[in-house]
Amino acid sequence: MRQIYETAADLKNEREVAEMLTHAWCADLKKTPPKYPYDYIAIDGTEVVAFIEIKNRNNAADKYETYMISLDKIVQCQTASVISGVGFYLVVRFTDKVMFWSFSKNQFHVERGGRFDRGDKQDVEPVVHIPMIYFKEV
Repeated sequence: MRQIYETAADLKNEREVAEMLTHAWCADLKKTPPKYPYDYIAIDGTEVVAFIEIKNRNNAADKYETYMISLDKIVQCQTASVISGVGFYLVVRFTDKVMFWSFSKNQFHVERGGRFDRGDKQDVEPVVHIPMIYFKEV
């Protein structure tokens, strides 16, 4: 079984972003169980209206030209979105702002990449590079 790297601090950071989104988007966000590919759902009553993946980065939004994320993460989240008809949003808190991206075809390219600092072979995989021009500020 794959090691889980998510820490209590990571979950705290996610909650902070989710609270901010709750106010900014006037949305009711609920945390999903660990097995889900996205972190939160936005609901209207009992109806799910969005899937939300939250990331925190320790750099400014303009440091890199692209945002890198696992292709598998995008595939799983977008598949859930297509099957259910519910929107999918990738929300990233950078050191200077919070930005979001919603899936659109032909907005990224795929290459081999990932993390090399933990010595975990499963951290190197096909990744998506999304140009930062496609992100919008929350």
